[in-house]
Amino acid sequence: MEQLAASLDGGVWQNYDLGAIPRIGPTEVLPGIWAGNLDGARYSEEDFAVTSLCRLGEPFPHPVHRMAYIADNEHNADLDVMLADVLDDMKALQDEGHRLLVHCHGGASRTGLVLRGYLIREHGMSVEEATAHVAERWPHLGLWNDSFAAALERLARRP
Repeated sequence: MEQLAASLDGGVWQNYDLGAIPRIGPTEVLPGIWAGNLDGARYSEEDFAVTSLCRLGEPFPHPVHRMAYIADNEHNADLDVMLADVLDDMKALQDEGHRLLVHCHGGASRTGLVLRGYLIREHGMSVEEATAHVAERWPHLGLWNDSFAAALERLARRP
């Protein structure tokens, strides 16, 4: 879809085939919420409601699949709005009884952002508490993105 949109807008047709990567996950990190990397999610059981935070290459076979592209850099426009949308979707899907699977390409930084954001918003944890909670259960947690840390701090300050 992204490729088609770029070509229609006069952009260059790019191939986002990411090749084979080692599968990580899915692993249950929070009650009812699993984490994984791209191939861990791609080849997971199809009854997961998947939230993808990266480019996919080929579509997934999962009937319930949400996509929100977040770049793992400091240049995400409206990161707070995007994070809120992802968390809203996750809450709604969990309320409907779905098993959730959150992933990004490596399963580290973007996945960690969303998992920690969920704990902050839905369970009232501080950023530090949420980070420690996820780190205990998901050894792939990546903490290198300062804009993600800032977004979590803003989320924690919201009433």
